[in-house]
Amino acid sequence: MDDQGHVRVKLNNLFAKHQPAFKAVNVTMRSPEGALWEIQFHTPDTFRLKEQFHDLYKHSHALQLQGAPLTVQREVQAPAQDAFRLVPSPPECNDIDDWEEENVPTLAMKAAAFKFQPNNRKEGSL
Repeated sequence: MDDQGHVRVKLNNLFAKHQPAFKAVNVTMRSPEGALWEIQFHTPDTFRLKEQFHDLYKHSHALQLQGAPLTVQREVQAPAQDAFRLVPSPPECNDIDDWEEENVPTLAMKAAAFKFQPNNRKEGSL
């Protein structure tokens, strides 16, 4: 993938998290054209559970986007969380650290947000 111009942007090790809604190692990549895409690394058991609870995950994500309270989101995720809790993590998986690239678009958005804060406004500007 590196030879084809794909760049690692983020790694999230959900095996090492306390009570995740599902377990995997997720790696976000950026294509040469700038599109983000993800690879998920699973054990046979976590893949089976991911498939089993996929609709529940989509529902929980929709609730999050709608601004639903965390208690409601957690209630929806509870069956998946209970099932994943029973699955052991692969040996040495806790040695895989989360990682995220500091990227230009994120920095540009932070700069734009800072520019428009009330304390930074010039008289007569928005």
